[in-house]
Amino acid sequence: IHDEFGSPVAFYDGDMPTALPKYAVDRGFKFSYFEGIDLSEYDAFFTNSVGVIPDLRELNARNVYPLHYAIDPDLIKPMDIPKDMDISFYGVGDQFREEWMTKMITMPSQRLQSVDFVVAGRGFKIDLGRSRMVGDMPYSSFGSFCCSSKICLNITRWSHTCTYGSSTARPFELAGHGSRIVSQPYNGIEEWFDVGKEIVVVNSEEEAICEYQRLLDDLGEALEMGRRARARVLRDHTFVNRAQFLLDKLRT
Repeated sequence: IHDEFGSPVAFYDGDMPTALPKYAVDRGFKFSYFEGIDLSEYDAFFTNSVGVIPDLRELNARNVYPLHYAIDPDLIKPMDIPKDMDISFYGVGDQFREEWMTKMITMPSQRLQSVDFVVAGRGFKIDLGRSRMVGDMPYSSFGSFCCSSKICLNITRWSHTCTYGSSTARPFELAGHGSRIVSQPYNGIEEWFDVGKEIVVVNSEEEAICEYQRLLDDLGEALEMGRRARARVLRDHTFVNRAQFLLDKLRT
């Protein structure tokens, strides 16, 4: 295609840094398709992680750009339904996030006896305290699950949170639903959200408990934070934004 028609050929990998060889084995992948690869054959390389750009350049990638996750605001939006859960989390497996699930769910649920913690998903091996387990759900139910909760938790695998600017879908989708987001420490999250105004980041179990109590005691402020988060994704983090960025880079 490149030689015959002069069209640029780009590669996009949205599973960084996990796809790189140094993370793949620990993550449980059977192989890494980046072993021994020469990325110079591509005119451009797009990745969901800023922090892996030096690694990709070592593999001869040219014109490397971050292309982060985003939302379709017509599909990801607030729902006017009762908020009958206090704090919720949905995920598949606890691998690489055991520490922060313990600090943000297990221990707080045991100490905040009057607070309803709800966990959806599957593959959890650690003790989740007093959390109410509701099992797996289809993706079509994720929006109503988020919108039924007063606080939604962003707990992401450490390979993403420790590698600068490695985006995942969760914070953008939670914000798109207008959720009040409390997140574990996430290296580079300030690239996408105004910490303290659009999302809360906690650095310990104690901070998590304090923020839960503050937001549950002041639902007006919690709702306003959710509105600010949605306004931010509508402005900066839609798939239209990402598509325009992609086209601009391919034209240069």
